[in-house]
Amino acid sequence: MQEIVSEQDLDQLYDIYKNSMYKHPLLNPYQIYARQNIRRVRFMMIDDDSYTYFNTRERYFIKISTAILPIVTSKDYEQTIAKFLQIVKKKMELISLLHVPTRKEVKLEAFKGMPKREFKYIIVDKEWKESYSTKRYVNIAKKKGVKVSDTFNYETYKEYYNNCYLNTLETKEKTEFESGYKFYNYLHEKGMLRATFAYLDDKVISGVFIIHDEESKIGYYTDAGSSNEGRELGANYLLLNDQINYFRDKNYILDLGGVQPGKNKKWDNIFAFKKKWGKEIDLPLVMVNNLVYKLLSLIGKAD
Repeated sequence: MQEIVSEQDLDQLYDIYKNSMYKHPLLNPYQIYARQNIRRVRFMMIDDDSYTYFNTRERYFIKISTAILPIVTSKDYEQTIAKFLQIVKKKMELISLLHVPTRKEVKLEAFKGMPKREFKYIIVDKEWKESYSTKRYVNIAKKKGVKVSDTFNYETYKEYYNNCYLNTLETKEKTEFESGYKFYNYLHEKGMLRATFAYLDDKVISGVFIIHDEESKIGYYTDAGSSNEGRELGANYLLLNDQINYFRDKNYILDLGGVQPGKNKKWDNIFAFKKKWGKEIDLPLVMVNNLVYKLLSLIGKAD
């Protein structure tokens, strides 16, 4: 079974993506291809016209995989889901199914009776109105002379990485500089990245990265970071405000990402910041109740 995306696969996969009912930048094959630079990704062709992929890791010798759904398919969706579940229920690994928000309502009927975990997203759409608190921080940044640029290149990303990314890192899963640059530069060359950087006296103090595509008309908040000075000056507010207005003018929805509430305090704090900008939606994390899940549940380790 195919487990990586090669460059010669991309045209065929892109045709499937364009004809799929569900679209999101994370499901775009060019994004999946680029992501292989920064994460352990396992690709799955379910049949000739359907695919998905998994983010994978290991814990205590147990393989843990998260499939990114909805499945991209040009065929009947319910039949494709049924085939997919038949495959994953036989795998000897702990598997969760993470649905990303799309413009069409995601159907969850196929997962009836399967264990679920709460998972919330923040979405910014045309109904968004800037709050007093966010406007206040945006104005502070402007008054302090913070400037916004959407020019992406090697040197700018390097300065952002050293000043902001490493300073904001909230996870042990660090992306190395060269790998991160390859990921973002590939998407930049494909017209799928808008990166904005905040400058103070010609120094990068904050950055926000949005990946997007015309097929979905969705922008996905994939990364952000600030120096201590950038946070104090509200540079992150200024950048996110700029990104929201840019994509709203293009009639895009912004997906600011999601979280399992209460799972990690640091991620809860980041989610609280994002809540200032949009509305919450619920898309539960579905657990595949295969043999591994059942065994881990018996000892209280399935989460």
